[in-house]
Amino acid sequence: MPINAEKIGSIQAAVLIAMAITPTAVIVIPTVSIGASGQDAWLSVLAAWPLGVGFALLYGSLSRMNPGVSFFSWLDSRLGRAISVAAGLLLAQYYLSVASVTIRELVNFLSNELLQKTPVAVLSVVPILIAVYAASGGIEVIARVSVLVCAGMIVFLALGIGLELNQMQSEFLFPIGDAPLPRLIEGGLPSVGWLSEASLLFILAPYLSKPRRSTAIAIGGVSLATFLLLTVVLVVLLQFGPELPGIMAYPMFGAAEIIKYGSFVERVDLVFICVWVATVYVKLCIFVFGTIHCFTHSLRIKAEKPFLWTISLLIFLHSLFSWSDEATFLHYQKSVSTAFLIACNVIVPALLWLGLKIKRPPAASAGESP
Repeated sequence: MPINAEKIGSIQAAVLIAMAITPTAVIVIPTVSIGASGQDAWLSVLAAWPLGVGFALLYGSLSRMNPGVSFFSWLDSRLGRAISVAAGLLLAQYYLSVASVTIRELVNFLSNELLQKTPVAVLSVVPILIAVYAASGGIEVIARVSVLVCAGMIVFLALGIGLELNQMQSEFLFPIGDAPLPRLIEGGLPSVGWLSEASLLFILAPYLSKPRRSTAIAIGGVSLATFLLLTVVLVVLLQFGPELPGIMAYPMFGAAEIIKYGSFVERVDLVFICVWVATVYVKLCIFVFGTIHCFTHSLRIKAEKPFLWTISLLIFLHSLFSWSDEATFLHYQKSVSTAFLIACNVIVPALLWLGLKIKRPPAASAGESP
């Protein structure tokens, strides 16, 4: 299928970027940010937004140079075959790793909270099969589903906030600005790492129906993700205060778990779990598609489907055996993940941008957007 056979709208692309960030971030960010910054955790998340916008400007600048072909075909024509293949394999490894982390995050949650007796391998197989099916349908299919799931997430989040208002205590947010700068930075760095996942724009660029809006799309996706993260952090803070969330495994669902109005409204957390699982599936579909795209397009492989199953098997095995236990996985999320995300999503694109600026396009390519 030609790279430009499918087209997605600007809103769909922005939602895809937000859904590449939010599902796993809302699980980890409240614990890490509140644990580091206390009642000022919301400031840490908010402070990450300008950096996210800066990343969006970088990604938009690169994407607007693309004349409408695969990102790696374009790099090949501008920087050479070696750079194109190296960037493609590096980004394929990045997408594969994040897909593995996404599965592991989902499996850890389900095995701890709902399905304690179900083997981890079984819990891992189901989402990877769904992701393979969706990725084989193409990015346009994933984009349509992501809009529906994101809308459902926002609706149920608003509903949950309405049901929790009577249990929220505004005094938990005071005094504002009490946390020292090092703690604010520590609380904000994970958000910065997750917001850098807006680099998904590189893959989406040739599929955009309005490619000149690349920068606005990236900023929109980053802003939507920041809004959702900020909302979740504020809800957890207002419910539990600045001390308890730092030692809770899943404070977002803890907040939903305490919603109860008589015998008619209870176990609302199960509804929120179902919605969250749907968002995780969407993120996994995006990253499985990204892995296949980077691998096949950088190596100029036309038959994608055989590699779809092979790479999905690698993702499955990576998620099962890369972390020996939950403590190791949690350490990875808190201490390693942010550096890995920034290296792949910020440093590599910045180097590519610098190389493209140094090596001007030949006269034959003058039609490219600056």
